[in-house]
Amino acid sequence: MKYIVTLFLVMMQMVSFCQADTAKPYDYAFKAWINTRGDTVKSKIFVCRKGEKRLVLTSGSYPSLSPDGKEVVYTEDDKIDSFYIYHINLIDIHTKKILKLYSGTPRKWLDARPRPIWSPNGNYLAFNSFIDNNMWSIIVLNKNDKSYRVILKGEKPFSNPSWTSDGNQVVAANEDTVYTVDLQGNINSQYAVPKELKYFHEDETSFIKLPDNENFILNANLSHMRSEGFGGYSVDYGSLYMFNVKDKTVKRLTPNISYCKNAFLTNNNTVLFSGLTEDAYSIFEYNLQSGKLEIIIEHAEYPSCRRF
Repeated sequence: MKYIVTLFLVMMQMVSFCQADTAKPYDYAFKAWINTRGDTVKSKIFVCRKGEKRLVLTSGSYPSLSPDGKEVVYTEDDKIDSFYIYHINLIDIHTKKILKLYSGTPRKWLDARPRPIWSPNGNYLAFNSFIDNNMWSIIVLNKNDKSYRVILKGEKPFSNPSWTSDGNQVVAANEDTVYTVDLQGNINSQYAVPKELKYFHEDETSFIKLPDNENFILNANLSHMRSEGFGGYSVDYGSLYMFNVKDKTVKRLTPNISYCKNAFLTNNNTVLFSGLTEDAYSIFEYNLQSGKLEIIIEHAEYPSCRRF
């Protein structure tokens, strides 16, 4: 009998440990490519904790980890008859339950996919989208009741949005102007994009306003018109930049990195972004104070992290 009681207590401790472990928040979410049956390569969304193995979560694109590290929002493509449509879904990491939050307008071709970004308090999501009448928009969605509002729109594509550190404003840019907009759609500031950054790729670039209110961090793959006369763009280089709105200067922060994209500001004074290293993407971390640049996750792209 004593043996049975002891065994029962040990088993209960193990169950409690497992429950506590699964309830622990995850630190990073990202996309990576994996080989499936028949050598088919598919993109999957992963999460991981620092120093631990990555966990396959679901299929999709543009993952964004919630501030508490327990949920991920992402974009999913769909095709109905001859029309394409995208959905923004939320998945609970521990239960794997999926909730559809928003669906785009059906179109005959698939536009640039939106990258939803969490507000610092975890209540809202901001993303770019193409709406009717040939207008691009920045949308803020309430995660709790799925209500949403278009806070910015225009005829030119917008960059991926970001949030100010207080969570009261959203930052987005087109090729001409960087905007900061509040949740009611009031434009609080706007700055001309410097000529050095005119040809950034909207669906890969994020403008991030620093708390000093004078500097923006952005990643950019700068392109120039081809000289052959056939039109189009060719990517020359990519890097992380700092744009000072007070003196209108642009400073390159990192060495040239091919296809540097989707910068994400952590609350540890570091910036995450993905870039091409040899034949695969990796996730880099750049420290804004020390200037240290390092790869933190190999064979991965589109990074986000929780608030530490």
